[in-house]
Amino acid sequence: MREWVEQYMRAIAAHPDQVSVSQTEGVKTVVLAMTLADEDKALFDGRSSRLRRALNATVCLAGAKTRTRYVVTIAD
Repeated sequence: MREWVEQYMRAIAAHPDQVSVSQTEGVKTVVLAMTLADEDKALFDGRSSRLRRALNATVCLAGAKTRTRYVVTIAD
């Protein structure tokens, strides 16, 4: 899942070379923390966080079969 999120964000980011995703696993929760350029953070947080909500919904649906909860955040 980490690779997919990283590839997706590189495709839409203005600075794809500065995109990186780290994965932290818990018992049933996986947190995907993204590091982005400042210009791309505005893209991810702007317009009522539509991109963030869509990305979280997509990874949650992908984890439904394995009963794993995925959460996408921006690392500071």
